[in-house]
Amino acid sequence: MAFSSLVFLLIFFPLVIGAYHIVPQRLKNVFLLLASLFFYAWGGFHALPLFVASMVANYCFALLIGKYLQRERLCRLIVVFAIAANVALLVAFKYLGFILKCVNAATGLSLPAPGWALPLGISFFTFSALSYILDVYFGAAKAEKNFFHVALYLAFFPKLVSGPIMQWSAFRSQLDSRSCTVEQFSAGLKRFIVGLAKKLVVADSLASFADFIFDRNDFASVSALLAWFGVIVYIVQLYYDFSGYSDMAVGLGKMLGFTVDENFNYPFASKRIAEYWGRWHITLGTWVKHYIYTPVFRALNVRSKRTGKKRDAKYCDYAALLVSWCIIGPWHGAGFHYLAYGLFYCAFIIIERVWDNYKKKRAKAGKPLRWNPAIAACCSHLYFFVVLCIGQMLFRANSLTLAYKQLRAMFGLGASGFANATDAFYVSTYLPLILMGIIGGLPLIPFLRKKLASWDGTLRAVLSALLHIALLLLSVAFAVGNTYKAFIYFNF
Repeated sequence: MAFSSLVFLLIFFPLVIGAYHIVPQRLKNVFLLLASLFFYAWGGFHALPLFVASMVANYCFALLIGKYLQRERLCRLIVVFAIAANVALLVAFKYLGFILKCVNAATGLSLPAPGWALPLGISFFTFSALSYILDVYFGAAKAEKNFFHVALYLAFFPKLVSGPIMQWSAFRSQLDSRSCTVEQFSAGLKRFIVGLAKKLVVADSLASFADFIFDRNDFASVSALLAWFGVIVYIVQLYYDFSGYSDMAVGLGKMLGFTVDENFNYPFASKRIAEYWGRWHITLGTWVKHYIYTPVFRALNVRSKRTGKKRDAKYCDYAALLVSWCIIGPWHGAGFHYLAYGLFYCAFIIIERVWDNYKKKRAKAGKPLRWNPAIAACCSHLYFFVVLCIGQMLFRANSLTLAYKQLRAMFGLGASGFANATDAFYVSTYLPLILMGIIGGLPLIPFLRKKLASWDGTLRAVLSALLHIALLLLSVAFAVGNTYKAFIYFNF
């Protein structure tokens, strides 16, 4: 049940939100758990028993870890088993078919691939479960004795399918005491409407052209101009699709009295790839940094038994980044192009860090690099744009082979050269929406809020209400008139 579907908008949303504010305080968590399980079952009833079993297993794992924290070896064994069980579940449903396909291709065997349907949101609830397990193990939180609290953390429907990935400690603090004021409810509703408009009005309007470019077996008829433009269209579509979902999740959380973590911070304003990943899918980056990068870095950055000196921190940093990105890429899906996607971004983040270290050395030696600020800013944006386009092309491509073909087309090495007569039609059709989408992805709204702060409060409230009503009506019109398109991150 997608947030943008008519079933959710007209039935589930008003019934759940309305009933939640009527039921007694002591029953609110139980009510939300039941509503969340119903939400999950609607999208994949076949996976509900597995989902509940995962909740029970992780609840028991955490209790055992909490009980045996003082017995280090036994506790570590339980943690390893808990991590292995969660990862095995993810591998079985998401990667086993791809692994068997590779084995068959390499050996000539004909091992049958399982016909299991991918459980909804499995990548996200696996990371949430691991967050709980590891928080208990590292001492960041105590093992929760109330099963319903753990179950609600894993099943909470605003974040269940596509995040944001909240850490257990941040969610647990809101379970016992929370409130929802009229101002908070109003802010949440407005945020939900903005996210809905992002998805239905912008992202879905661009989806057909992005599919037209990417869902093909041959790029011979695609010119360089059209190949680049198709990638740009997809980048804008993905941002409005995913950030739209995240806005709706944050808005729903506010209407239910929860603070859900932010997932985006105007990524199009970035000048570097590292900066972009600090603004894009923020909760995934935070999770990986906390549970993968930092432990790997600390494990590597120790004193060498041979020399007695600590290993060079920058090389430990690079190695930890490599491990992290080898997980981030395939986490999104089964395919070599996802691994290439992760390694591609990892390479450029490392290059940026090497460049930073070089500039620091030059400055320390009294020979700082001197650049014209305007030229430096233009070069930074151009570099970021080119790398982002190639990286997101790898992400969207249906295979590594097709990614290579599209990359050739992007650099004018395809049969259609740099441009052809039909390009003008596609560019002129989608360019206005693309430009509006890019502008909307820049931090202009906070700027406008500051400028409008001096206006009369009543006037601002009326204009805000009219704007959001217009966005809601426009979104409903698009929902009724267009073919339903699932959120992109539902696939992960």
